[in-house]
Amino acid sequence: MTGRRCYELGAGVGLTGICLALLKPKSLVLTDYDGDEEGQSVLKNLEHNLALNGLLTTEPPVQDASGISDHLFERQEKSTVDIELLDWFGATEESLASIASNVDLVFAADVVYTPSIVTPLVRVIHGLIKAAYPKKLQVLIAGTLRYANTFKSFLEELLEGDVAIEEISKAVRVEPLFLYEGANDVLLYHVIDSRFEGP
Repeated sequence: MTGRRCYELGAGVGLTGICLALLKPKSLVLTDYDGDEEGQSVLKNLEHNLALNGLLTTEPPVQDASGISDHLFERQEKSTVDIELLDWFGATEESLASIASNVDLVFAADVVYTPSIVTPLVRVIHGLIKAAYPKKLQVLIAGTLRYANTFKSFLEELLEGDVAIEEISKAVRVEPLFLYEGANDVLLYHVIDSRFEGP
């Protein structure tokens, strides 16, 4: 990740992006969809969490009531993070081409949780990889077996495009971070354009 231009699909609360900022990417953009009309939006929550950790490019770190900023990155060199809205259902070829021209690595963690988002997510991934060619855009997808059938459908649909997929879960296995049933069943996939030799 160090020195790379990284782009997250479905950042949610920002946990993955906050952790990746420690690896000092050249740029880091976290995206999600903001469909809440009542102000409790995903993007507002994401922005708040990044500000708490001193990671926004547009704002200074948030301080607590004592005036002391005590976040994870205070004494470390870090990357700043941008937030963008990305609607997988409405993304155009032109918008995906613009994104692909500015990134080296796309990643998504635990975003395959309902069947309704499988086709739009696959379309975005295919669109980014296709638009990036002849550059070798790499995509990392992490998923859990909590939604095994949905994740299986996602992988099957992803393979219908001109991509090469390699499971690399065993290469990066670490101690579990979460104490719930199935926490060890995190799968990691590396996806690239199939015109390259392999992931």
